[in-house]
Amino acid sequence: MKFRPQFLLFLGVLLSAGCATMSPHRGKPAAQSTAASDSVSYNPKAVSRYMDGVVAANNGDWAKAFIDFQEAFLYDSTSASILGSIGEAYANLGRMEAAILTLKKAIRLDPGNAENRNMLASFYTQTHNFAGAIRQYEKILELKPEDVELRYRLATLYLITNQTDKALQQFQEIYRLEGFNPDVLLRIGNLYLETRNFEKARETYQELIKQDPNNEDAYLGLGATYELQGDTLGAIQVYENALKTNEGFDRVRDNLVDLYSAQHLWQQALELYAKRAEADSSDIFARLRLADIYLGMGDTLAARRDYEQLVRDFPDDWRAYYSLARIQFEYGENDSAAANAKKVIQLNERVPHAWLLLAFVYFRENELDSAEAVLAKAVEKFPNDYRINTYYGRVLSQKGKLDEAVRYLKRATELNPHDAGTRLELANAYFRMKNYNDAIALCEEVLRDDPDNFGGILLLASIYDVQHQYALSDSLYRRALSLDAKNPVALNNYAYSLAVQGVRLDEALKMAEQAVAKDSTNGAYWDTLGWIYYQMGDYQKALKYVQKSVELREASAEVLEHLGDIYAKLGDKDRAKKYWRQALEKDPENQDLLKKLGEEKE
Repeated sequence: MKFRPQFLLFLGVLLSAGCATMSPHRGKPAAQSTAASDSVSYNPKAVSRYMDGVVAANNGDWAKAFIDFQEAFLYDSTSASILGSIGEAYANLGRMEAAILTLKKAIRLDPGNAENRNMLASFYTQTHNFAGAIRQYEKILELKPEDVELRYRLATLYLITNQTDKALQQFQEIYRLEGFNPDVLLRIGNLYLETRNFEKARETYQELIKQDPNNEDAYLGLGATYELQGDTLGAIQVYENALKTNEGFDRVRDNLVDLYSAQHLWQQALELYAKRAEADSSDIFARLRLADIYLGMGDTLAARRDYEQLVRDFPDDWRAYYSLARIQFEYGENDSAAANAKKVIQLNERVPHAWLLLAFVYFRENELDSAEAVLAKAVEKFPNDYRINTYYGRVLSQKGKLDEAVRYLKRATELNPHDAGTRLELANAYFRMKNYNDAIALCEEVLRDDPDNFGGILLLASIYDVQHQYALSDSLYRRALSLDAKNPVALNNYAYSLAVQGVRLDEALKMAEQAVAKDSTNGAYWDTLGWIYYQMGDYQKALKYVQKSVELREASAEVLEHLGDIYAKLGDKDRAKKYWRQALEKDPENQDLLKKLGEEKE
């Protein structure tokens, strides 16, 4: 970057005020120098070389300018202005560190040279040494307290460095010096609001509204002040008054609709956008917002009607397609939802929610390959979207690609470390990899932040259950059921744990029956019920319920082993062996299965 040459200004300093900046008397006590001697005591060669440097700089020849200024400085080494020009030449030659060192030396020669300080502050700002820039501007301000532009720069740096109170002071001074300036007054109001000085913020915004009734930002600031104080009705009143003043305040209208919606004042919200939409049918934003209001108030039919009309009227705008896809997904219309989500992606592939919605459709239909393909593309386009990383990790985990799943789930936790759901997905992947220590650590992290996190409690219970730490798992299952006594997952898991332990089987049976009653389509619940009857010695009922489990879903190694065990108890050893072998194909390292088959072979 090239810097604006200060040389003509410096030359003016040199040739005015008696050229004192080049005087050999500079730095001596005032009594030993006179105005007359200062007015003529300059070195002509220094001035000549300096002017050559100015010409070279104006022609863009910074290398020659640098040499000329250096030569000028040889003839007058007391000139802060020449040294400042050398510093600027260094900067234009890309030697910023040398430029800064030279400017600092120039300031030591003449602390009152505001131009050198201004240049040094500029260099500090460009190198992100904001504290150094602030120090220089504060020094200049002591010399030039009426300089409004300088106060703007200083206020900006205070904001960058989070010194809000000091920034506020500068804007107040600017307002005092300039008189009424709506932009400055708005800044002051916003800073009061940021520092939560609500009374002053309110007074400032009201003054701005009084001075400039058509300033929409003033009404927005005043409304925000009431909102932050929890006075929703006060904010509504502000926005309503604003729209009476100017119906064209679109941002005010949006805020007012949000407040009406939050207060379930649906009719008022509808009226705001109905008029606008009727007045201009080409106003797609107003029509979209009207449909959104219908959806928010629960009138899905009206919302759907409007979105469908918007799709017909604006076939190249993705927004109505997306809203329509959401409704279709909610109502289980998977094909239509997928088609509209794909249309959104076709029109605007930079909408992450559309990719997620399409993946959710595939999840729901258990088309994991399609879900994986969609999310693989999505994660390339949105590598820093924690939700996409999370769901990609989830589908990879479900497909047994646990190492890859962990990679994306860890990335998701880095992007959003406070999201409990993502951390539990990662914990579940570790659990399935039998990395129990990391899984437990993550669950405990979640429960430290949220002791009643239901998913965290259940997952931790399952981990301890698998490790046969039944005292810990039982305690966690009871804790989960104390939070939700009718939760079918908690009921089923606790019942199965008791069945495996062979204890409290009557209690386990009641819990398993409740789980099945809650969701009779879940094969795992039927397997639990069957295994409890197996432990009770009722092998016919056990066979009936475990077979029901196999009918409802693809049998796991555990369920197949259960079938083998039941047939063994019923005396059908050929079938028992058949199911144990099928189980072994799914779980080749299962020592219990190997032992059972070995006994059969003997």
